[in-house]
Order: sequence, then structure tokens, then C-alpha cells
Amino acid sequence: MSKHIRYVALSGWITIAATGSLVAGQTNITISQHNAYYSNSFYNSNQFPDMNNSIGMNLQHIIMHDVLQSRFYYEGNLNTYQVYIDRRNHNHEFGYDGIVPMRNGASTIYLGTSWIRNLDKADYTIYDHFSSDYYLNLKHYLADNLISRIGYVLSSRNYDELPAFSYREHLVYVRLNTYFQSGTSLSGYINYGLKNYSNMVNDGLADASTDQVVIFAKVAQSLSSRSAISLSYLNRFKPGLVDGETTVLNTVYLFTEDELFDDRYGYSGTEISSKLIYYLPYNIKSELSIGSIQKKYHHRLVIDEYGEFSDEASEIRRDRRYYGWFSLSRSFKIDKLIDTATMYLSTGYLKNLSNDNYYDFNNIYMSLGVELNIEQ
Repeated sequence: MSKHIRYVALSGWITIAATGSLVAGQTNITISQHNAYYSNSFYNSNQFPDMNNSIGMNLQHIIMHDVLQSRFYYEGNLNTYQVYIDRRNHNHEFGYDGIVPMRNGASTIYLGTSWIRNLDKADYTIYDHFSSDYYLNLKHYLADNLISRIGYVLSSRNYDELPAFSYREHLVYVRLNTYFQSGTSLSGYINYGLKNYSNMVNDGLADASTDQVVIFAKVAQSLSSRSAISLSYLNRFKPGLVDGETTVLNTVYLFTEDELFDDRYGYSGTEISSKLIYYLPYNIKSELSIGSIQKKYHHRLVIDEYGEFSDEASEIRRDRRYYGWFSLSRSFKIDKLIDTATMYLSTGYLKNLSNDNYYDFNNIYMSLGVELNIEQ
């Protein structure tokens, strides 16, 4: 991984040096600590509760430039658990983002890359992976209040112990956003993703790629100077431009909602959600959200509690999920050393209804956290 990190830094500095003179940079450090309780920490019918403690640090250096604005960053997280202590894991992300304003004043180019390393303890090392992302997109004002964005993302993930699940993903998208003096804003996007399991290709398999289209729309309305509401709709489906299916690990012994077990390319469906934001006295931000998710899995057969296939061998898993959550947050100005401190308090509930009994469950969570932002 260190080789890739050096490439990130080197490419960024070469670009900066080649395009003109530097302006003084700024360094930001954010330190966070969150504690959370989950009544169902594995998101399955076993309903095993646990406490999670997450400690994180984000370090970023922003360099202003007459042609290119750059950001180098590192983000690390350590997650520990009170009951299932062997689930402890940590991840480290290094990245670079660049912004290039065009001379016409109506367009901006965004580019960047990141590398992430995830490591787990012995019993969970199947999650260990290295991933990378590269992106390039163009933001353009079609009108004063109409913004378009077209972009491309190349992602890859390589699992240490499960190379058959390693993949490369190509994503192209178009987004539109508009707003009006009435306080209404509309946004939406459509993207096409192509996922390729590289190790399956190396084995000569013909169905090593799968694809998905996602359509998203959101309307938001400002209700007052202290409140706003929004409604979102998302639909994902398989266009079938390629014949392959996802490689999904299906087991009752080690399930979480990680992509390894619940690949979003493996199902179609819709998602609807609504959010209300209201600022209470003392500038306390409150958020309330409710939503539902419908999932129709493509080729994932129903299994019983022992990991055996259902008597109805042709029965495909279907899920309906309903959820709601509420949060409070408040930011404080501290001093010159610690610019701001933000405290978070949230709670939520979800119910997952499935024709597969193993995935028929509910979950209640509560979390408390704080973030400290240090500017240099």
C-alpha cells in the first residue's frame, strides 16, 4: 500500500508544481469518538446485542493555487466491541482531491483518488481487503439555477482470503440540481455501474460481469429560516447488458450488512425516504427521517436457520425494510487550538421483513459521539 500512497502524493505535487505558484495551505485535524448500542449487531434473526466504540482521526492539508486547488488527506478508524471483541477492526484511507476551475467561469473539473486498507482480527479476516477509487467529473452551470455534473468512477476491491470476490467497478453518471427563490430545490441522477470479478475472468468464466442502473430523485423545501423537509426516491434495476451475476457469500454463521454479504448489484428494488430538519433553541440541529426499502434478489435462494436451502428450491429472497431515526447535534466554538466541537446524539429503529427467516429481524440503536476540529 505504501507504494500507492507515494504515487498519490507524487502525482499531486507534480500537478501543482506544473501549473503555477502556490498559495499558503491550511491543515485541518478532526478527532472523533462515538459509542453506539445495537440490539442486533449482526443484522439477522439471532438478535445478538453489542456495544461499539469507534475512534477516528481525519488529517487533511488544503493547498490553494491559482489554477488547481488540492487536498491531501488521511482518515483512520478503530472499531472495538464489548461483547464480540474479536470483531475489532481498523481501516486507513489515504487520498488526494483536486479542483480545477475553468476560465469560462461556468465549469469546474473535479478529480481524485483514494486507497483504503481494512484489517480485522483472526476470526474475521475474511473481511480484510484493499480498495482503491479514482474519479473524474465535470460540473457545469446550464443556467444560473441549473447545475449539471457528469462523471466517471473506477473502483476496485481485493480480498486477502477470498480472491474470487475481488472486483473492479466502472460507474458513469449524470446529475442535475436546480433551486428556486421559493426555497424549493430539485435534484436527481442516473448512473450505470458495471462490476467485473477479475479473478473469475482469469479462470475463464464467461459470466464474470454484472451491471445495474440507479435512478434517484429528491425534492426539498425550506419551511422557514430554521426548518426544511425533503422527499427522496431511488430505483435500482438490472438492465441486462451483460449476462453475469454477483458473487455473494451466503452463510448463516457470519453475516453483517457488509458488501461481501449483501452486494447491492445482487438485488433490484426501490427506496423511499423523507427527512425533516429543524433547528431548536440554542442552535441545536434536530433531524427526523423515515423510509422504506424494497429488495428483490436476483438469484439468492431462501435458506433455513441451518444454512440449508428452502423446500421451495425456486423461492428467491425478498426483503421489505422500514426504518426511522432521530438525531440531535450541536456545534460549539472553542478557542484557537480547537476551532469547533460537535456533539451528536441519535437513536433509530428498523424492521426487516423477509421471506427468508434468517433475515427477518429488527434492530434498535442509540449512539453518542463528539468531534473536535482543529485548524492550523
